[in-house]
Amino acid sequence: MPLQLNSTSWILLCLLLQCLADNPGVKIQITQNGLYYGAEYLISQISSVSLSDITGSVTIASQSMDYSLTQVKMVSFQYSNSSANFIPEKGFQISIYGGNSTVNGTWQLDSSIMQDSGLSILTLKGISATVTLGMRQSNKNMVSIFLISCQSEINGIDFRVEGGVDYVYDAVKGPMENIIRSKVNEMLCSALRLQISDWDQSLSAFLSNMSLSSGLDLSLTKDPIFSKQYAEMDVKGGSDTNISMAGGHPSAPMTFSKLPDSMVQVCISEFSLNVAIRASFAANVFTNLFSGFTSFRNIRTSDLSDFLPEISQHFPEPSPVQIRIYQSTAPTLYVKPSNVTVAFVGVLQTYAMPSNTTRRLLFTATTAFSISSNISVSNKSQANGMNITGSIILSSFQLQINRNESSINIPEDVSNEKGIQDIIKVTFTTFLNEKIGKAGIYIPLDFLRNLSIYMKDRFILLAGDLQMSSDFLSS
Repeated sequence: MPLQLNSTSWILLCLLLQCLADNPGVKIQITQNGLYYGAEYLISQISSVSLSDITGSVTIASQSMDYSLTQVKMVSFQYSNSSANFIPEKGFQISIYGGNSTVNGTWQLDSSIMQDSGLSILTLKGISATVTLGMRQSNKNMVSIFLISCQSEINGIDFRVEGGVDYVYDAVKGPMENIIRSKVNEMLCSALRLQISDWDQSLSAFLSNMSLSSGLDLSLTKDPIFSKQYAEMDVKGGSDTNISMAGGHPSAPMTFSKLPDSMVQVCISEFSLNVAIRASFAANVFTNLFSGFTSFRNIRTSDLSDFLPEISQHFPEPSPVQIRIYQSTAPTLYVKPSNVTVAFVGVLQTYAMPSNTTRRLLFTATTAFSISSNISVSNKSQANGMNITGSIILSSFQLQINRNESSINIPEDVSNEKGIQDIIKVTFTTFLNEKIGKAGIYIPLDFLRNLSIYMKDRFILLAGDLQMSSDFLSS
């Protein structure tokens, strides 16, 4: 009897399907350690904050003098303490205490009786500041960082000049210091607001470039979530049009593990991984994945003579056999808690090499094979990124010889074809473990280090530390 669904069942089914469709392809969690690192990075960028020109007037002996400080540039910034905390449902707060800064510029005095100018050096003392930042979806649904509030205080200032008339400088120093301290204090939060806006634009450009290079849709499915311990972001990871191309299923639910020492955790769904793989395949990233197999000559023509009797007539002296594998479609990846399986479909060409300069095609075959591995990652000491290694199992290997594309007679015998398949399978397994399993596959990642990888049901979890270059948020 066919299954019948009542109205309640239909509603529950529709809600379930909608939930699966809305699951993000990538989930990112930033821990307290990640916030500390991010706060230190943002504070280190304060010295690049631009300050506006400062203008005003002072009265000396009933004489009004206009002054200006131009080409104002912060050249150093130090602080004694800092703190960083998540604010639930809002964002995060960064505070600095005991800050000191040196600001250089050019000063000028102008009145009806005289003019004077020179270089200025401002030393700001006892700086404290607290900024609250938020993250949200931009109008393009990308993550956007913005300033919620800012409070700052400067306890002291020392104003010195180089050049100019000393007695004029001594007369205006006191009044100018009080005015400049007040104005710089006002300018600090305004300058930070502009700087954070610049950082937001740089972050948007970085995500756009990363989206293009990875083939992933890096737009958010909703605004980031903040708790006392972490911030979480749900990233789409692929469009609806990718579903049929990348495994045919939307992303499965993903959960984070308790890994308090890591700065960031990234869950990447099987679906999003396959979207990225297809984009990489289209960009010819996998072209040379098995190129090393062409020089891995563990097979000789004599090894094939039992299944290809005619081969001995053409090559009475055993000759090395060269095998080339070309992928005809993008690999498909399947993630399980114990291992990762990658399925390949391609074309296999087999050549005899009677000499280093002579090559003769023996036969062409279509092949389909799967590689399974319990993978691990290590960080490359000489470059940013990770090296994927693991004990590799050739879980399936199928070969169908195209007899009309062969230069020798291949008998219509299934056992002969299976014998050839078994010989190539053994050699290919050895190659995979020696050249890929041990040496690994290097993946460049400029902003993550100390990575660990965990395989879950239909997604992988990467845990590691952030590593941002000094110009990461430069416009």
